[in-house]
Formats: sequence, C-alpha cells, structure tokens
Amino acid sequence: MPRSRVSPQQCRADQGALLEERVPPAARLERDEALLELTCRYFSTRGPATGQDFAWWSGLTMSDVKRGLQIAGRTLQHGTIDGRDVWFAERTVPKDRSAIAQRLRTTTTVTGGNAFLAHVVFVNGQLVGGWRRAFQRKAVVVELDLVTRLTRAERAQVAAAARRFGFLGLPATLRG
Repeated sequence: MPRSRVSPQQCRADQGALLEERVPPAARLERDEALLELTCRYFSTRGPATGQDFAWWSGLTMSDVKRGLQIAGRTLQHGTIDGRDVWFAERTVPKDRSAIAQRLRTTTTVTGGNAFLAHVVFVNGQLVGGWRRAFQRKAVVVELDLVTRLTRAERAQVAAAARRFGFLGLPATLRG
C-alpha cells in the first residue's frame, strides 16, 4: 500500500480548522438591506411567487414580506396569475404550472399546500395523488391516496412503478 505524503500533524491541522479561519466574515447589513437582499434573491430564483409563498419559505411575518416587497420597488416585476398577486425578477418568465394539475381543481388537493411533500403520483405528466410506503413482515406496502380516477391502463402504470419499491428482498404490494 502506498504511503501518504501528508503527515499526521498536517492532517490533524486541516481537520481542526474553524469556519471563521476558512470563510471570510460576511458584511453586516442593516435590517432593510438584509430584507431587500432576501426578497430579491427569493423572487429572482423562485418567482413568480406570492407574498404568502415567500412568508412560508422564509419564516418572515407578512409585515416583513410587505416591507421587503415595498423596498424592492421596481427591482421586481408584479403581475397576477389566476387572480393572485405574484412577483418575479424581470429576467424570470412567469411559469404556468397548471398543466400538471389539469385533472384536479388545485394541486393543494394532493399536497395540502406542503411544498416539501415528496411522495406524489404522476400519470402521463398529470398529478393524480400521493403515496406512502409501509413495511410489513413479508412485504412493503405502497399505499395510494388518489384524488382522481385512473383508467385501467393508468392503474397498471402505477402498479408497475410501485413494484420498484421492494426493499431488502421484500416484494412491494399496492393498496388503495
């Protein structure tokens, strides 16, 4: 086995470096400056989005969100999508996400408004429900929570996808 060219002392020294020693300190911003920076960064990377979206993502109060939008002024573009006020950076083209939920009245039916919901069911590009996995003694059960009816062919597609969720030699079964 080849010998390392790094001595144990060098290795320990590298492991012991503090964050402050490796990363220069960030400039301190006044409250409005920080709010402006966060507001612009959010809407330029996630826009078009509503003020409520920003409040949920950032943990800011709606008063802070309104202040951030106020001081962002003309830096952000404003518009409406489905009757809701949205903001976005000029270079951001408003995205119409309704195509994934044509079979539903709203994606909230599936997600409950939770942007971190990871277990969703799509069939042919359409959001049709959610799922969760449960372990049983002799199988992994994929439980579906569908909010729209599926054709027999679509159900077969979902069943084929669910079979991939077997784990540790346990077969996957579909329920729901």
